[in-house]
Formats: sequence, structure tokens, C-alpha cells
Amino acid sequence: MAVDEITDINNTPQLALFIRGVDDNFDVSEELLDTVPVTGTRSGHEVFSRVEKSLRKFNIDWSKLVSVASTGTPAMVDANHGLVTKLKSKVAMACKGADLKSLCCIIHPESVCAQKLQMEHVMAVVVTSVNWICSRGLNRSEFTTLLYELDSQYGSLLYHTEIKWLSRGLVLKRFFDSLEEIASFMSSRGKPVPELSSPAWIRDLAFLVDVTTHLNALDSSLQGHSQMVTQMYDLIRAFLAKLCLWETHLARNNLAHFPTLRSVSADGKDGLRYVPRIAQLKAEFQGRLSDFERCESELSLFSRPFSAAIDSVREELQMEVIDLQCNSALKGKFDKVGVPEFCRHLRSGYPRFRSHCARVLSMFGSTYICEQLFSIMKLSKTKPCPPLSGAPWDPVLHVAS
Repeated sequence: MAVDEITDINNTPQLALFIRGVDDNFDVSEELLDTVPVTGTRSGHEVFSRVEKSLRKFNIDWSKLVSVASTGTPAMVDANHGLVTKLKSKVAMACKGADLKSLCCIIHPESVCAQKLQMEHVMAVVVTSVNWICSRGLNRSEFTTLLYELDSQYGSLLYHTEIKWLSRGLVLKRFFDSLEEIASFMSSRGKPVPELSSPAWIRDLAFLVDVTTHLNALDSSLQGHSQMVTQMYDLIRAFLAKLCLWETHLARNNLAHFPTLRSVSADGKDGLRYVPRIAQLKAEFQGRLSDFERCESELSLFSRPFSAAIDSVREELQMEVIDLQCNSALKGKFDKVGVPEFCRHLRSGYPRFRSHCARVLSMFGSTYICEQLFSIMKLSKTKPCPPLSGAPWDPVLHVAS
């Protein structure tokens, strides 16, 4: 299950529940279960109450709930009263000994960047300048590329969000590329922005452009329907390794992976001052990765069954895994087709291993599918397409999702 909450353009908190299932042929299905307006305190207890009501309404068997993907908000992950904690207790009661896996979503890692890199002094100037240009400079040809990028990705939603959208796509890069024109335009309109001509501020902007470019590449890789949780784990581990490399490089003033910063660095020795910020970002990703690491043995057995160490395999699976690893024909088939196609060839003889694979395959690695839904809701509620008063959302959203 994937659960996410967002406040839409009409300031109505919405809770979305998606379920992901696997049939006997290992075909994966993802579908919207329910959308629920959230009122009151929006505490973990309130969110759990809404989720429980929806699952009961659709007769969902609690014993078949394998995992939950959510965001890192206190209502979701608070150790004592969060949704995840309450779901774990409920599943354990429904199925004795069951351990509900929980994954903290890392979709839109650029929002993590904005929070952890302490670049508010950069973002505040960019937000103010862009919104000012959008309201007064729409006919200026020098801003065509920047404004096109903004409009094509965000349209009329620009004024309803703040930091998140600025760190996505090519917007920050477009802003950097138009820096001189923006500074000149703002000054000519009697609203000079001193930061736009400050070498230190420009270096900070350049660093942020490079970091968000890397983060956006990760973001794009993490998105998409029916991605396996093991793929997401591999992508995040790879990004963490890159962060370690960048930290080492910056400590040596090596700007090889920061081309925008390198372009404005007078002596090529500006890397050292950004080491603490990369270290902060690395620590944040290490924390987010911990949820995946707690499932590592299960994920590894799914993606690399023929090289798994038997001692790391749960006892009820060990005999089947030994038989599997000693079957050269199946090893050849696995090397040829990979997962999950390989699971379809295990028709008999490995019921527990098949069940294990189905459980892993049913796990959401993120709440990206919820993000897509909320994008549809936002676009549908803009002024050109106002919602009908009192009209139910569920039929529309089920079709759109």
C-alpha cells in the first residue's frame, strides 16, 4: 500500500490510498483504492482512522498487507502514534507474527535538498525574482526560455507553491543562464536585486544548480508505474555512493561533477566550502536508506537468489533456496530472463520462495503514484477547469489514475 497526503489548491487536505497486488502469474497491478478528505488535527490517529475505514469499506484482508510506503511526516512515521506504527500493530493482530514492512518515500529528493542544504538565502531571491518576472516580464524575449520552462511544467500552479517547484526540471538552470538579463531587467524596473551581482551568492546558486541537476536525474529514475522496490533501492544506493565521491572531490577542490560551480569559480578552490552541505545531504539519504536496509536480505534474495548466503535466508525458505541454487537449468533460465519473469517458471516445487517473491514484488518503493494523482487533482482544480460544487472526485480519479 502507498499512502500520501497533500493540501490541494483549494486548501483541502486529501489522503490517497493506492494498492499494489501480484496474481498467480506474477502480473502486477496498481490501482487507486480511495481518496479521503482529511479534517481535524491530521494526527497519526486521525490518518489511521481514515485508512482503516477505507480498507474496511473495500474488504481488504489485513493479513495480506505486506508493506506501506509513506512520506516522512510525523503523522505517518512517528514512532509512538504515527500511521505506520498503528498499521504494524493492526497487521500483527490480524496475522500472528506478521511483520509489516515500511518504506519512507524519497520521491522528489530535491525537496530534501532545499531543507537540508540550508540554501534559503538563494531560494528566497529566486522565488521573489521569478514571480516578479512572471507578473511583469511575460513579453520580454530574453526570458522566453525561462518562462517557457516554467509554463510548460507548472502553468498556473506557479503561485500556489514555493520551493518545491523551483528545484525541479530545468528552472534553476534557466534562471542561472538568464542571470545577467534578470538583474538588468529588475534594475530597470526600479527593483534591483543586489544578490544577482554578488560573486558569493552566484557561487551558491551555481552549486545549487549542480546539486539539483543530480537530484532531478535521480528523481526521474525513481518515478514510474510498476517499478520494483529492488530497482529503487539500487538507485538510491548508487546515489549515496555518488554523494560520498562528491564529498571527497570537493574536499580536494575537485569540481569535476559540478560544472556550473566550476564556471563561476575564479581559482577553482571553492569546493571546500561546500563539503559540509554535501555531508548533510549524505546523512539525510543514509537515514532514508535505512528503511530499505532493514529489508535488504529479503530484497537481495528476490533479486539475486542464486548468490544469496543461506545463513541470511529465513529458515522456512532455506531448503527451497538450496534446491534452487543447485538447479543448473533454473540458474540458466534466471540468467536469461531475470526477475520477475523468472518467477513465472517456478510453477511447482518452490511454493514458499514464490510467495516470498510475490511479497517483494507487491511492495511500493515510493509514493510516486500518489504524486501523480495529486497532480491530476491540482490541474483539474485550476481556474480554467473549476470542479463542480459537491461533485465526487473518486470516479474521475479512478479513470485518470
